[in-house]
Amino acid sequence: MPMVGIATDEVIFAPSGSGFMGLSLVEELPQARSALVVAEFGTEPFDRVFAALRADNWLLARGADAKPSLRGDVRAAMETAFVGRDAAWQHAVLERGVEICRRALAGLADAATAPVGGSMHEVAT
Repeated sequence: MPMVGIATDEVIFAPSGSGFMGLSLVEELPQARSALVVAEFGTEPFDRVFAALRADNWLLARGADAKPSLRGDVRAAMETAFVGRDAAWQHAVLERGVEICRRALAGLADAATAPVGGSMHEVAT
């Protein structure tokens, strides 16, 4: 399950993602067919993200007496790993997100006109 890093002034932790929006859609529209999509956009190479998660996990589990400077370093690593600050990266993510939404809407429009029992074509790569 994907991990999402969260850093606050006092607590640093990495909870697992749980898909609340998807669960809400299923609960609110039980009669509707649905297909949920998650798009992940990397900010850093895997080894750096993994190192930040490992340090964050250690700090949570065993770092009660860690120096404030170490806590700050871990918090900074988590932010770098999970919050893209580069304007070009943010623009590329936004463009790709819009493309995914457009393709999903096109797929829904196709599915609405498909014969019962037909299959919806793939709308995202």
